[in-house]
Amino acid sequence: MVALKNERFRKLTKGTPQMLIDNGELNVKVMNRNMMDVDEVRELLRMQNVFSLRSVKYAILENSGRLSVIRYDREESTASGKDQKGCDRNEITYLLVDAGKVEYAALGEIDRDIEWLRKEIRKDTGHALDNVFFAEWGRETGFFIQEKKM
Repeated sequence: MVALKNERFRKLTKGTPQMLIDNGELNVKVMNRNMMDVDEVRELLRMQNVFSLRSVKYAILENSGRLSVIRYDREESTASGKDQKGCDRNEITYLLVDAGKVEYAALGEIDRDIEWLRKEIRKDTGHALDNVFFAEWGRETGFFIQEKKM
């Protein structure tokens, strides 16, 4: 009853929805506040039938722990400044870098090694592996990465 009458108490006890992905970029502060890693975000997205971070414009982490997702429109993705190639495809992708750490098991799943990863990230995106917060890769769509924020 107190939560119904007092908004401040309600926010304190129930929390508020948080913008987890904002205009295509993961919000690391929200992830850290909720003790999440990129793989957990990807799991929540898959539960919404979204199989690549590249197709998400906005994602809101609800009080219940569920995710509300707004995808890029086809027209919007091609007209935006970001390269969202393949954003409307639901292709299986592999998380190769999670929070700056190389996922060696995922590299093994695609029969690749770290040297391949360094070279391909540099070639496809121009970024050094050390500056990458997360890297997702699909056989058809290639890399989708987000750099570390300094």
